[in-house]
Amino acid sequence: MMASPDRDEVHPDRISQGYVAFIAVVAVFTLLSSVSVALRFVQRRMLKRWWWDDWSILGALVLAYGILVTTTLVATYGGAGYHINTFSQAQLETYIKICLANNVIYNFAVLLSRLSILFFYGRIFSIEPVVIRALQVLGFVIVAGCIAAAAGFIFSNSPVAGQWNLDIDSTTINLKAFWVSRGILNIVVDVIILAIPQFIVWKLRLSPGRRVAVSFVFLLGSFVIIASIVRVIYLAKVDVSDFTYEFTIPGIWTCVEMNMSIICACLPVVWSIFNLRAERRERRMPERKLIRSSSPATATLSESDKQSYTHASSSRHGGHAGAESWDDMVFLSVPSRIARGHSIC
Repeated sequence: MMASPDRDEVHPDRISQGYVAFIAVVAVFTLLSSVSVALRFVQRRMLKRWWWDDWSILGALVLAYGILVTTTLVATYGGAGYHINTFSQAQLETYIKICLANNVIYNFAVLLSRLSILFFYGRIFSIEPVVIRALQVLGFVIVAGCIAAAAGFIFSNSPVAGQWNLDIDSTTINLKAFWVSRGILNIVVDVIILAIPQFIVWKLRLSPGRRVAVSFVFLLGSFVIIASIVRVIYLAKVDVSDFTYEFTIPGIWTCVEMNMSIICACLPVVWSIFNLRAERRERRMPERKLIRSSSPATATLSESDKQSYTHASSSRHGGHAGAESWDDMVFLSVPSRIARGHSIC
């Protein structure tokens, strides 16, 4: 049980300077996430179709705004950013309740952004059954991990009310160990998610330049891993006995990590807008015929290849091609060997 703080000072009852910066950072990154998701939906509207990855990332964005709201509340009503010995018991209870809501929202926002990435992988690599099975297993692990983490946040005290009612005799888990271990597991999962397309891209019959470009777009997700590592480092340094003050910097990196996961999940789709526009310009110019190059590394896909890919993808999903259309593959500029459904692993 956490003892009620001995008040050496009176709480200033105003937003701390640290949380002014905190709110500003969260607002900026939430705006960047919003722009990324908006551009993603522009691309999907150009194709006139939406899929599970789009709705998942939209859900993550909604939760990102929830984080912005709870961050503002914990700074204004929760009095965050000041030493714990300045808090009254009522102030501390308010702070802890808002933080609990914030932690649960963060957990599910990261879940939805990861699921969006897996759904996206499943769409563009849908003709490879080994990849689909790997994505299904990883998806199960991610969902199970999210549920376990949410339970850890909610039931960290026994009884639960002992988290915010400090007069209740309760037991608690090692919070720092929980935060750090969860952060490390997040990093491991993100590395796996980042590695999956690399194994596929480097086996495609693309020109070296195209292969590097596509690989680079996927590797932009490394920014999430960097933010996660920095977050874990700061979490490991937190003095739990003064967490109302100590959690400011780790909290900033937590919000940066969450929003970066949304932004990076949108980057491959947003990138494809440029290829898609070029592709459609070609279609509107009947005097320019799309021909197959004699070099396999620079082969251009014909209309029959498009139909072959759509048919192969549709057969994998019970005749419903849906989002697994030719236009989804413009992102990769995949050559005819893949479009015809041949194995890439």
